[in-house]
Amino acid sequence: MKNKVVTIVCVILIILAVACFGYIFLNSDDEVETPSQGEQQEQQPQEEQEEVVGREEKGQNIIVTSRIGVQLREVIRLSNMYSNVITDEMDQNGLSNKAKILVGLDKIFRTQEYASYAEYSDEYSNTYITAENMHKVIADTFADSQVTDEGIEDTLPYDEETNSYIVPSIGYAGGTFSYTIEVPYKITQYSDRVELLAYRVYITKTVEMESTTTNIKNELFYDKAKSLPALTITDTSLDNEANQTNYVKTKIDDKTIDSTSLESVQYTFKLVDEEYKIAEFKEI
Repeated sequence: MKNKVVTIVCVILIILAVACFGYIFLNSDDEVETPSQGEQQEQQPQEEQEEVVGREEKGQNIIVTSRIGVQLREVIRLSNMYSNVITDEMDQNGLSNKAKILVGLDKIFRTQEYASYAEYSDEYSNTYITAENMHKVIADTFADSQVTDEGIEDTLPYDEETNSYIVPSIGYAGGTFSYTIEVPYKITQYSDRVELLAYRVYITKTVEMESTTTNIKNELFYDKAKSLPALTITDTSLDNEANQTNYVKTKIDDKTIDSTSLESVQYTFKLVDEEYKIAEFKEI
């Protein structure tokens, strides 16, 4: 009887031992055959990984004449008076300190919203803009509104004693005058920005005053050096600054002006305080 009990116990122990070895063996096979998540990523083809990393967000096209399009066009629109000095500065130095000040100056004299910021002083015998008001306009226009007050030679002296910009009198009474306009043609919205592409058109206006008549000629060029003529206009189509962009756009759309020969620039806007503000600029 005692031997029978011993035999049964031995059999049970052998069965348990076999079960344990079987369990260990099966788990060992699973570990070998099933790679970890990190190993699976390492085994993923290199080209496929690079494609995932390099994939860019697909932007949404915004119609240039839409509400947002019109709003952005107004942000970058420049007056004929200051357009050349502003575009020259931006082409050379991007959104520099001087560029922001010049854009602020232009907006104060171009828009009704900021007209009261231009004040007259008997002391200067001229118009002036306080640094505080200049900073307000810049903050309304640029995502990065940090600016150091400085004068701009031949355009906008700065008086450190009164913290004011002095605006020299500028007049135009005939002769030749040059300016630059930018015509938006593509707007793309992304999750964190809006990009606007615009054509550059360089214009020379010549006014010849005779005894009884005034002859006006506007010559449009493809390049800043004005060596590549695009179109000549002898009527009053460009007299209204607010309508110049629309007029030139019609000439581009109907192929009177060759768009492939025009220079292009890109503005990047960021949404700050629910307003689109300029964050970057570059020539393309």
